[in-house]
Amino acid sequence: VPDVQVFKNVEEIFKINEYATISLTKDYYLDCIVKEVKIRDLLRTYSYLYTLSEIVYQSSMEIINEYNPTTYVKELCIVDISYLEKELSRIYGFDEKYTHKLIDRFIFHENKNSDDIFAQPLIKISKTQILLSQSLLERLNLDRVIECQFTRHSVNIAKIGTHYEKEFIDTLSKGYKMSISDLEYKKIPNFEINKNEVKYHSCWMS
Repeated sequence: VPDVQVFKNVEEIFKINEYATISLTKDYYLDCIVKEVKIRDLLRTYSYLYTLSEIVYQSSMEIINEYNPTTYVKELCIVDISYLEKELSRIYGFDEKYTHKLIDRFIFHENKNSDDIFAQPLIKISKTQILLSQSLLERLNLDRVIECQFTRHSVNIAKIGTHYEKEFIDTLSKGYKMSISDLEYKKIPNFEINKNEVKYHSCWMS
């Protein structure tokens, strides 16, 4: 059982994909809750899974012979789903019922035609176990993971238009400041905000 702080220190080394996705994704999507799962928590779950897979991979390298392909199978690790859930709960303080939902979003279910191995790299081999592979997690497409949450659960992403419209109008309505030392905003001269209703339609761009 890894020490929580030690695990988080190791995790920081492998967070490049998560940081890149966060920097390129609008906060609106990251803060969305899809079927009781927050997108930001989904990204944290990916970092947790990838860190575990790297630990397993580095350990397995001691017994893998790169010149002997038959040893490559040792890089695969069979893990109880319940273990992943409990450790995620212990390390991040999530409720165990919530970690069940988080982990399940990354499991490739054999009976769901819509599942995508590049978004769900935990291959289910029984009702209680999955294959944890660093190679599959490394190839996971985080943008695709986020997209799948909205498309599979029929989330109306057109709301982002209304959200940004309100934010934009509120910002313009405040006016402006000449410098950071100004205590009050000044009204923008010769400027009027058109508040006519605008309708937005869902169109996910992958």
